[in-house]
Amino acid sequence: MTYWADNIKFIKDILDSKYKKIEDAIVDIDEHCARLAEDKDNKKAREGFLESARILELLDQKELETLAETMFKDMPEKERGEEEVHLKQITDKFNVNLAKIKEARAKYDIK
Repeated sequence: MTYWADNIKFIKDILDSKYKKIEDAIVDIDEHCARLAEDKDNKKAREGFLESARILELLDQKELETLAETMFKDMPEKERGEEEVHLKQITDKFNVNLAKIKEARAKYDIK
């Protein structure tokens, strides 16, 4: 039992770090888009936007789902439900912001 509990904790730590990375990138994208709205040619904002956008674009959503499924197998029902909701929220934010990135790239002519 202890082995599986440690395994779940290990996977949860990995997922939490990936969730934090996504959420931090989203905050950065919002911040840089606001700066770009003020000044379209702001080089620092453009570079920051590109860096944050790459973080989200390079993250593999399937990897998140695979890790989560592995963790869900051995979790108690209550905890599993909470984690499934959290995964869904992160996935939704991730998808919304990928669309926002495409929109901002076109609007501010960022390649």
